[in-house]
Amino acid sequence: AALPSRRRAGRPSVHRGGACGMPRDGAPLRPRVRAVDCEMVGVGPKGRKSILARVSVVSRRGSVLMDALVMPEEQVTDWRTPITGIDASAFHGLVSDEAVGGWSRLEPLGGLPQTVLPPSIAVL
Repeated sequence: AALPSRRRAGRPSVHRGGACGMPRDGAPLRPRVRAVDCEMVGVGPKGRKSILARVSVVSRRGSVLMDALVMPEEQVTDWRTPITGIDASAFHGLVSDEAVGGWSRLEPLGGLPQTVLPPSIAVL
């Protein structure tokens, strides 16, 4: 037997994943929350200009969705290591990795991500 429709007269049905994020019965869905954290390093005189060096994305429940270093395109003058946990050694010993469009580290390095992306991919 078919289930009775929960649609109210004169009200359009909105399916899950629709633009307004409402299911057919009108009850709000939990938002699809993501958190993004970026670590910046300093370039230029006295390291005053900041550029992206690491990007991390986690789900609402804390699951890591992405964690990657970002290859600096300029010479880093201030790694801000006490804050970022990153120094020049994070970008040594890398091999090309076509699967990610960047590089990978063969050996783990103190909790840093294995993947290193070029800025053009990291900021899409």
